[in-house]
Amino acid sequence: MGSDTSDKATADAAARAEATSTTAALGVDKKRKARRRVPRATVVTIMSAIIAFIIAQNVPELVISTIKPLPINTTRTIQTEPAPTIFYDPSLTCSESDGNDCYITEATTQWTTVLNSTKGQVIDTKGKPMKNVAQLDVTQKLIRTDSQSPLVNITDKLHLLRGSAHPILLPTSQMEVTTGGFGVNFNTGTFARDGLQYFLPFNTERRSYSYFDVFAQAAFPLDYVRTERRGHNDLVPDSDVFVFHQQLPVMNLASAAARSFNHPDDISDAPGETIIESDLPQQQREQIGNMLLTGPESKFYPGGSDNSVTLAPFYTATRTLWVEASSGVIVDEQEEMHLFFAMDSADAEKTAQEGVNMYRTILHTSTTWNQETKDSAKAWAEPVVSIMYWLRFGAFVLKYLAGTLLIYGFWRYTQIVRRAENTASLTTPTAPPEPPASPKA
Repeated sequence: MGSDTSDKATADAAARAEATSTTAALGVDKKRKARRRVPRATVVTIMSAIIAFIIAQNVPELVISTIKPLPINTTRTIQTEPAPTIFYDPSLTCSESDGNDCYITEATTQWTTVLNSTKGQVIDTKGKPMKNVAQLDVTQKLIRTDSQSPLVNITDKLHLLRGSAHPILLPTSQMEVTTGGFGVNFNTGTFARDGLQYFLPFNTERRSYSYFDVFAQAAFPLDYVRTERRGHNDLVPDSDVFVFHQQLPVMNLASAAARSFNHPDDISDAPGETIIESDLPQQQREQIGNMLLTGPESKFYPGGSDNSVTLAPFYTATRTLWVEASSGVIVDEQEEMHLFFAMDSADAEKTAQEGVNMYRTILHTSTTWNQETKDSAKAWAEPVVSIMYWLRFGAFVLKYLAGTLLIYGFWRYTQIVRRAENTASLTTPTAPPEPPASPKA
């Protein structure tokens, strides 16, 4: 009898244990299913967050890639305000006893620059056509406003990389400079140009750039000076404007021209460098000879001797550029240029420091862009400014929305899982109660 009771108790305990195990397994399984089942609305929310983030990251870059390249098939005209100019005019009638100041005169002049951009057709060193190259054909004229006669004519041809505004590293540039009667005339032939010119890169940085000067035929540092903030400048009020400054050293233009004939791939100039003409053709030697001025010292230096001296043309300049930061468009420019005769580099440095010399000045003027040119430059820059503003604003909104949706999606998911687990706990069947203990025999 005792044995039967013991066997029955053991069987009941085993049944209860099996029921408890089954109940626990059912509860765990329901909880796992609750975690695996993600509602469609939650999936849509999280996917929308991911898509919004991808759009915010990639669409601005795609749009920028379309507005970043330099435009082609365009024409732009730049004019300065009429400004007083002192210049050397050998056409004036003077006697041999007169000093050279007899040939120095003053008139009002104005620079006019026309930039034509077309698609560049350039073959690289591997014989393949270069992509994304712009050809820029530029004419510059300094004209007397009283007679409309040109004092300076410059034709400039160059090829620029549309994505960076830098010149290509191939000898395709060409420049010709002629002056009314100054004698400073030269044609460089083709050469490889260094330095930016006419444009600065898209999304201009606060740093120094190498910037090419037409008269110097060389590139020199263009240094960042300051930022005129959005809303605090009159040039492009809706954008920051960066201010850059360039100070050119005094350089010998005859030496630069001589080397441009000999070395068309490198036409920079070191002041005081000896002019080497022995290897030049006769025509080019004549061009350099026409740049020089010979006569008694007293003609060019009051109180000087009657000894004959030969003067060479020297040049220095300062320029300040205002650049719209997003587009790289130059929206204003001020420039002071000084061409003059000097015997050597030391004399040239001294003359440059003293300013205008009424006996040896070739050309001296200070210019700034006129209002029409500033307005035109602003019109070139503003579409880019507007696009960049909306790209930044749109990217910010989309990233904020993506973050919000992502947080909400995961919060919604955890709430659903928690409710499902609670529901599973409430609906899980409980194990049967233990029967009352049998009375002892």
